[in-house]
Amino acid sequence: MYIMKKLLLLITLSLLTISSIKSQTIDLGKLRVDPIKEKMYSPYVEYRHGFDADVITRSFQKWKEDNKYQYLKELWYYSESFYVIHHVNDEGITIDESTIDISRFDSVRDLTNEVSIPLNGAGFNDTIVLLPINKLLFNLK
Repeated sequence: MYIMKKLLLLITLSLLTISSIKSQTIDLGKLRVDPIKEKMYSPYVEYRHGFDADVITRSFQKWKEDNKYQYLKELWYYSESFYVIHHVNDEGITIDESTIDISRFDSVRDLTNEVSIPLNGAGFNDTIVLLPINKLLFNLK
């Protein structure tokens, strides 16, 4: 009887562990990145992995092929883990979103709430809104 209880407990714990791991798995179908955003933000993924400007094309392409899932996760993070609210002024000037390295703002990202960060620059007055940590499909940390 004692052995059966231990065996049942072990099976239950194993099933709970497996379901917990499965719930943390990212659905690859959700990792969609607009091709325009990929062009805008892939340089941040390249830089993160330390590819030298002289050898980026060949080395980075190989890395992307060998690490498709990781590339998609990181690209999603750099391009989709935030959004920008444009406050268009009379001249129509807004921030160039490709200049936003979102990892610079990760320290202020909240666990459950969006965080707004005003950006004021050369003629623009826009706002970055960070998705909360619990809504991220992937985080660099």
